[in-house]
Amino acid sequence: MTGDNNKTWDSIPSLSLEMDNDYEDRLKSKEVRRHDRAHFNTIKNLLHQNYTSIPIRIATAAKGTFDGVIIDLSASGIRVSIPKELNEGERIKVGFIINKRTIMANGVARWTCNDGDKHTAGIEFHGIAADDREFIGSLSAATLLMKVGSIK
Repeated sequence: MTGDNNKTWDSIPSLSLEMDNDYEDRLKSKEVRRHDRAHFNTIKNLLHQNYTSIPIRIATAAKGTFDGVIIDLSASGIRVSIPKELNEGERIKVGFIINKRTIMANGVARWTCNDGDKHTAGIEFHGIAADDREFIGSLSAATLLMKVGSIK
């Protein structure tokens, strides 16, 4: 080595690399959300078990208890496919298991879409444990990294 140790970082020439100006725009969702969603098809690549779907149990005062499947989830809520119609504003209890972790939460149906006997609903979590919210948030963060190619 010949005296390069005495040079400053500013004396090193630029690599002439440019950042993709729309990089952050590509990461942003087209929808306004508090938390990024993690779609099931992406989540299943992160899970210990080989899932074909993630079942969820739902209970309401009016409709009793029934099962459905998770379409996507975020730290603030979940989108589900279910056999019964929910009403917007309806209070709900949900329970599901991911990687042997049981997650139970209260929720409110924020939107519903009904197509004959096929029903989809967006449920906002209310009263979810902080560590469960953090766990779901970590799944969402990992799926975002997978989208931009930083993992896998």
